[in-house]
Amino acid sequence: MGGMRVSRSSYARTATGLALVLAAGALVWLVFGPVGDWAAGDSVARITNLKDRADAVNAVRQTLLAAIAGLATAAGLTFTARTYLLARRGQLTERYGRAISQLASDKLAERIGGVYALEHVLRESTVDHETVVEVLAAFVRERAPAGSPTADPPSLASDVQAALTVLGRRPVRPESRRLDLARASLAGADLNDARLARAALDGADLRGANLHDADLRDAHLHRSDLRGARLNYAGLQHAYLAEARLDNAVLAWADLTGADLRGATLTGANLAAADLTNADLTGTGTTVDQLRPARFGESTTLDPDLRAAV
Repeated sequence: MGGMRVSRSSYARTATGLALVLAAGALVWLVFGPVGDWAAGDSVARITNLKDRADAVNAVRQTLLAAIAGLATAAGLTFTARTYLLARRGQLTERYGRAISQLASDKLAERIGGVYALEHVLRESTVDHETVVEVLAAFVRERAPAGSPTADPPSLASDVQAALTVLGRRPVRPESRRLDLARASLAGADLNDARLARAALDGADLRGANLHDADLRDAHLHRSDLRGARLNYAGLQHAYLAEARLDNAVLAWADLTGADLRGATLTGANLAAADLTNADLTGTGTTVDQLRPARFGESTTLDPDLRAAV
């Protein structure tokens, strides 16, 4: 049977080679025959000098051959590019599948390896961007669900932190859905300079988290726990922070332009140089001493008694 397979393979190669030779022969016949004569046209046929006519016909044939060679090269390049893209896609799919298997491992090192393997896929493939983001977000929610016990001071599992790091530095591309980390237990997370614009962090436990210079524009932080979190220089423009816990949080130089803080708790929060333009602080219990070092104006919505005092 092995000899039979070799014979059939040899026959196929021979047949393919013969077909290519015949095709090349037919092409040469066409160029030096009817196609060449047609391309030369009547203007060449009217040349009386035989040598000049032969030179003109040869020039036409050479032009045709050059054009055919160019087309063949272009076709070859197109085929090569398509083959490369298909091979690369296959490699990405294989790497993605392997990374997903690693995330499900009971070994910490393998889970962390899976997270960073997915980051490579994320950076190389725009097509898989949102899928990888959703997988990593789901991994975080699964590994650190609401109500997970945390140490004192708060700390985070290494694999969850790795996933958050990757999500926080993901490539800047259009995303149709919000990054969903709602109700995740992320106490003590290091999200310094993280890209969390539009993220859904409602009900998340972010006690003691490092969110220095993080981008939280338009983020949903409804009823999130940010007690003791470091949010200095964070971008919180138009963030939804209603009923959030911000006790003893550091919000110095944070941009809270247009933020909704209604009902949030700001006991002991540092608002030095924070921009509160168009922000709503009603029901937050903010004191005069907290507010004076901040940047605010008539557009800032305050409780009537606080407005009168400042």
